[in-house]
Amino acid sequence: MAEQRNTVTQSEIAANHCAAEWAKFEALNPEAWNNFAPVEIDPDIDTATTEAFDKFGAAAIALDDYVGSFIGFADAKNQNPAYFTLTRTKYDLAMCLIPTEAERDLIVELARSTIDGSDDEIQAILFKAFDQFDCMQIADASDAIFSLNPSSQPFSIDFAEITSAHMIACN
Repeated sequence: MAEQRNTVTQSEIAANHCAAEWAKFEALNPEAWNNFAPVEIDPDIDTATTEAFDKFGAAAIALDDYVGSFIGFADAKNQNPAYFTLTRTKYDLAMCLIPTEAERDLIVELARSTIDGSDDEIQAILFKAFDQFDCMQIADASDAIFSLNPSSQPFSIDFAEITSAHMIACN
């Protein structure tokens, strides 16, 4: 009988939930996420909640990585097809990993044992980065950038113009 694993890597989590997006990302950046410590699996937590929580962690990493690259478009040296392709791949992975409402509910339920507060307060704490991303409409600005043709020469992004046209400030 095979022994049950006690850990899983962030790469395995991403590949499990978003196989196509992870494969594209890993092909462009094979060493990505290798420095993250494995995630311990608590056998007392049901499989659905474990999967949701693990996906949440991978989504936080992917979203942070993507937002950093998105901001990088402001620098003219990053306005090239290779950076564009890698950043688009990071975006696709982050969007795929963002927890669904059902997954959010499972994560909040799990967090109740360690966070004092109402469900709304717990949601606000745990999902602040995701909600801020949505509120600021970064996806809309991203779509505007990704609608450009990076192989056209010269390729340039008026980052300030695009973000001003598509994003809003949020509290």
